[in-house]
Amino acid sequence: MTEDMETCLEVCLSKLTFFRAAGNNIASISPNILQNLPVDLLVFDLSFNPIECSCSHTEFISWIINHQSVLKDPQQMSCKPSSMNSRVIDFDSTHCVHNKRVITVVLIMAVMLLLFSVLVYKFQFNLRYCCILLRGYRTSRQDECSYDAFVIYSSKDEAWVRDELVERLEKGVPPIQLCLHERDFEAGKSITSNIVDEGIIGSRNVIVVVTQHFIDSSWCRFEFELAQSWLVLGRNTSIIIIILEDVEDKKIKRVFGLHKYLKKNTYLKWKRNALSNVRFWTRLRKAIISKK
Repeated sequence: MTEDMETCLEVCLSKLTFFRAAGNNIASISPNILQNLPVDLLVFDLSFNPIECSCSHTEFISWIINHQSVLKDPQQMSCKPSSMNSRVIDFDSTHCVHNKRVITVVLIMAVMLLLFSVLVYKFQFNLRYCCILLRGYRTSRQDECSYDAFVIYSSKDEAWVRDELVERLEKGVPPIQLCLHERDFEAGKSITSNIVDEGIIGSRNVIVVVTQHFIDSSWCRFEFELAQSWLVLGRNTSIIIIILEDVEDKKIKRVFGLHKYLKKNTYLKWKRNALSNVRFWTRLRKAIISKK
């Protein structure tokens, strides 16, 4: 039905008693028009119109079914298009309600799944951490340690770790065996399991190389939080902090527990002069060897 026809109907409906609209290609009438039909209407002729029997027009079809007394030959009103020439008054709208419910349930489930995925992604490290605790590792496996120290660092600081830390410690006297993720983690094993098994449990100490890259790395923050948890759980493990470059306090606070740990514990700071570096390596070796 066109807008002009609807406007005309709204103006004239109040005085109508007979309304003949047969053969006018009417597929549906809006609920607005139906609500404003005069109470004194005696005949409403909608015959020979292609009434569309679909879930999008259930209000109009329900009106036809409930107002057969004013309709001319409602039994002859057929759904269009229909291969079976079915009658409008026989249209079953219950399946429409069912379809709406199914669509609503599917949409709700889709939204919930999307929300769940977002939460899992956002708190992925927290979930990994909970899974590790639930695995029930024993708190005392000191005899099984394969490394003297597990190094937590960003891959972007690998050059310093390789050229300075590994060279000075592993090739020094006595040699100190380090656990590095890119070299010592077991292939085919999940990163989380490697961090715990090879890194934290398999090492007597944990060395944390703090830089801006470390702060920005979610994996580095996760590893540090795990190391702190093992310390709280009674593991005889020392955490040795190396400040490789100055980082603002507000950025350090992004790593859970790091700012507090630096306030309460002595840490090492790398400086670019020979005398300071001699003391640096001496203190670092002493801290690691004391746990052998």
